[in-house]
Amino acid sequence: PVPPQPTTTPACPPVIGPFADVWAMTQTSVGCATTAPFVGLVAEESFQGGMMFWREPLDYAQVVALFNDGTWKIVHHPPFVEGSPDFACPDANTPSECPPTPKRGFGAVWCNIPEVRSRLGNALDCESGYQGTMQEFERGFMLRSDSGATYVLYANGRWERR
Repeated sequence: PVPPQPTTTPACPPVIGPFADVWAMTQTSVGCATTAPFVGLVAEESFQGGMMFWREPLDYAQVVALFNDGTWKIVHHPPFVEGSPDFACPDANTPSECPPTPKRGFGAVWCNIPEVRSRLGNALDCESGYQGTMQEFERGFMLRSDSGATYVLYANGRWERR
């Protein structure tokens, strides 16, 4: 009888474009690309304890919260309805001004989900929007911000800025 031959795992097709360098450093963690890079509207806001992102092509009724401890999570929320107040929870501790209070969709998440508010703290700036480049991978996701930073979100709930 013929002994069984070792099987090899097929290599990923190379990632080309804006994430090629970061993918080369993170390939073993994020795996193969499952989409080509794409561009879409991104909203971003910085907080004392992290950041929130909203990616128009992917996030309906959800945001991505990145915490300063290196973890991240997708947070589901009711979608913001045009015509609703910009500030969802004005009171003595949350003035209707940005910063420190996020507004619109980010504000709704921050006001209504205590874990997000306690982990993120107050807003350091107001939400900004831009055309961001994104790419999905087997075990993660990459986002290039308008500042040129690349955020790598791993499927294991960790993230890093490259």
